[in-house]
Amino acid sequence: MDIILIRHGETVANIEKKFGDGTTELTEKGVNQAKKSSYILESNEKRVLISPYKRALDTAKYLGLEGEIEEELREISMGIMEGYSYMEFREKNEEEARQWAEDSINYRITNGESVVDLYKRVERLMYKLIEDDEDIILVCHDGVIRAMLSCVFEDPNLFFKFKSDNLGFTKISVNDGYKYISYMNRIYY
Repeated sequence: MDIILIRHGETVANIEKKFGDGTTELTEKGVNQAKKSSYILESNEKRVLISPYKRALDTAKYLGLEGEIEEELREISMGIMEGYSYMEFREKNEEEARQWAEDSINYRITNGESVVDLYKRVERLMYKLIEDDEDIILVCHDGVIRAMLSCVFEDPNLFFKFKSDNLGFTKISVNDGYKYISYMNRIYY
């Protein structure tokens, strides 16, 4: 079985290097990235799951994909950091920014999630998908993709070793329970 992960198109938050929330919208470039990438999915007959966040839902629409909303695909919640860049947040809340920077894998930002929280959420979803044993497309976020790639190695500490560009396609394959990365971050626009 194959799990194809597609990161949403460019957003203003991406450009400004800010932590977005569920309402963050695509830029015109983000819309065009999705439209230009849609040809790769023209004969798609796979099941599609989509993050409930606006940027992922809009990306799926512009890719020509219809699917089910999957809450577990939402981006990591950065709590009180959302809407700020790291530098802006550090100016407002130096102590919490320091704690997060010192242990960004385990530290849970106020009203948010830690990377380990995200990893566990994505790991549960991944094993459910493996159990279902059908090819699938997930339209989601950089953090979710990083967590799922970390799940291939069963190690949340690898989270920051991965990066997914806007409208990057990544494929994880599973054969007889053995997980591997078939390709990462392919761009089709």
